[in-house]
Formats: sequence, structure tokens, C-alpha cells
Amino acid sequence: MIQRLGFSRWQSLHRLTYAVAIGGVIHYLFLVKKGIYLKIRRPYYKINMDYKFKILFILILSILLIYGLKYIVSAGPKQYQDISVSEFYGKLKGNPGMFILDVRTPEEYRELHIPDTSRIIPVGELKRRIDELKGLDEEEIYVICRSGRRSVTASEILTSHGFKKVFNITGGIMEYRRMNYPVK
Repeated sequence: MIQRLGFSRWQSLHRLTYAVAIGGVIHYLFLVKKGIYLKIRRPYYKINMDYKFKILFILILSILLIYGLKYIVSAGPKQYQDISVSEFYGKLKGNPGMFILDVRTPEEYRELHIPDTSRIIPVGELKRRIDELKGLDEEEIYVICRSGRRSVTASEILTSHGFKKVFNITGGIMEYRRMNYPVK
């Protein structure tokens, strides 16, 4: 479900961490700060069920608010498409002139790369060097890295700068090599 919303596993973990933190703060403010622990002489687990429902409701509401706000702020689902290595290779065979952006370091590229890679821009430099890709706003851009993580970041950067047809190659060059496709 999280993948359908366009969130990566790391983004989801980040949002869950926020939700738990806010839940803890709400728990502290409503139970400890208000003195509920001190006013009621019974143990915590015997507190009136109304309080438990209120706490549960507040926790669920805070989680929904966090996820909802983060979803709205992040401009909804991802703008790029994930493509498997086998799909990519099928397209590459049919169109050898397609634009391939490798977002690994030059050292990694020298070790192993796809023949006829169009451009090498490390993901850390992509925002600064985005002007090098001007004129490709409407062209298909296939983004690859070592394992698929950096290419997700690069794909997000590209779509945030107005590139429309961005494809993230899942699995990266390691999966490409594992499938025994030609590399240099």
C-alpha cells in the first residue's frame, strides 16, 4: 500500500517515526502533564475506559494527520516510473540512442557501465548540474545507479525540476550485470 502512494520504504519509516514521536508527546501532555497518573490512585491499566479511547483516538488522529500532511506537502504520488532491468534492456535493444543518465561516481562508472551511456552526473551534483540536461524536458530519461537507491533520489530531483518522462531502473547496474546483459 505504501508503495502505491509513492513513498519509499525510508520515507515511510521516517513518517512512522514522526507519528510515534507525536503520539509520545500527546501521551505525555494528556496523561502525565494533566496529572491523570497522580489523581487516580488505581494503576494505569485500570484507568477508566474513556481515557483509553481518548488516547487511542488522539494517537490515530495524529498518525492520520502526519501521513496526510506529509502526503499533501510531498505533492502526492511519485512523478517518475520504475522500470525493471529486463524491460529497460528490451527498450534499449529497440532504441540504442535513448538517453541514459548514470548517477554513480566516475570511479564506479569506470569499473562497470552500460555501453553508450549518455551522461554521468553523480546524484550529489545533480541539482547543481541540472542545466546540463536542458532540452530533455519532454524526452525519456532512464536513470541508473549501482543498486537502485540513488536513482530514486535522482528521479525525484529530475521530476521536481520539470522533467516529464523519467524512468528509474530498479536494481541498478548490479541487477543489469546479474542478468548477463552487456556491460563495459
